[in-house]
Order: sequence, then structure tokens, then C-alpha cells
Amino acid sequence: MTEYGDFYIKMKSEVVSSLKQYFITTNSSPHDVDLGRFLKGLLTGRQ
Repeated sequence: MTEYGDFYIKMKSEVVSSLKQYFITTNSSPHDVDLGRFLKGLLTGRQ
């Protein structure tokens, strides 16, 4: 259970930092972003 918890925390922090980086590089607010496309890009490893 601890391993899963650590993995979840790591993934969560990576997703948060990826979102921040994405918003910075696109120079847009979260409301302007196509989140579906972004999440699909995250899942396939492309941004």
C-alpha cells in the first residue's frame, strides 16, 4: 500500500508540474486550454 501511495504522489506531482509547464509554454489560462487534447497528449507521452 505504501508503494502505491508513493507512486500516486509522484504521478500527481508530475501531472501538476506538467500542467503548469503547459500553461506557461502556451501562455494561456486553464480556461482557454483544450484539456482533453492535453490529457491525451500526456497519456501518449507527447505534448
